Amino acid sequence: MNLPAATREHAIDQFRGLSIVLMIVVNYFEHVRAAPAWIKHAPDIGITIADVVAPSFIFAIGLTYAASVRRRMATQGVQRTLEHVVKRALALLGLGLLFTIGEQSWGFNHGQPWGTLQAIGVAIALSLPALWLRPALRLVAALLLLGGY
Repeated sequence: MNLPAATREHAIDQFRGLSIVLMIVVNYFEHVRAAPAWIKHAPDIGITIADVVAPSFIFAIGLTYAASVRRRMATQGVQRTLEHVVKRALALLGLGLLFTIGEQSWGFNHGQPWGTLQAIGVAIALSLPALWLRPALRLVAALLLLGGY
């Protein structure tokens, strides 16, 4: 596997950074009563900026995930790459669990046992085997996972 040196896609980095900034703003205003409705999650039907921030961030991660894993495999080997990806997924699960426990302790969570970090960790683990599938099979796997969800 001869891969060219890593080149950063600055537009993706900027998009990811903007998503993070918006996540911070949205999370801050979540508990502010005087905040405008467009910056809070839609209560039932509808969509606001708060409803698209996290999916936008996940989309940005997905744009670079396969290339990042392949580049790492070329430089560090398959086993070390798989160990790295699994450790990262487990770290996100653990951090998410800690945040969930903290949020429940402070009364912010309202009994939701599953958070965004846990979902990202599971998505990393579930999508890793799909990197070795052909695009058509990858699409079928994605649709099956989406249907199962």
